[in-house]
Amino acid sequence: VLTNSEFHGRAGRVVVAPRLGGPPDAIASPWRVLDGDSVYAIDFMLSLDTTRLLELSGHVSETALRRIRLVMRRIT
Repeated sequence: VLTNSEFHGRAGRVVVAPRLGGPPDAIASPWRVLDGDSVYAIDFMLSLDTTRLLELSGHVSETALRRIRLVMRRIT
C-alpha cells in the first residue's frame, strides 16, 4: 500500500504496487523498485477499495518507500 491513512479515509481506496516473484535482476526496469529480496512493480500499481485488503503481507523500508513515491511522481 503506497497511500496513507488520510487518503484511505477520504477516498475509501488504497494504491498498491504488487510485489513480483523471481530474481531481482530478471525483472529489472526503471519502474521497478528493489527492497531486499523483493521487487515492487510501480508500472503495475492499481487502486483498490479498502474493503478488498485481506491481510498484511509485510512492510517496505523507508528508503524503498521514498524511491517508490519518486517513481510514482515520474510516471504520473
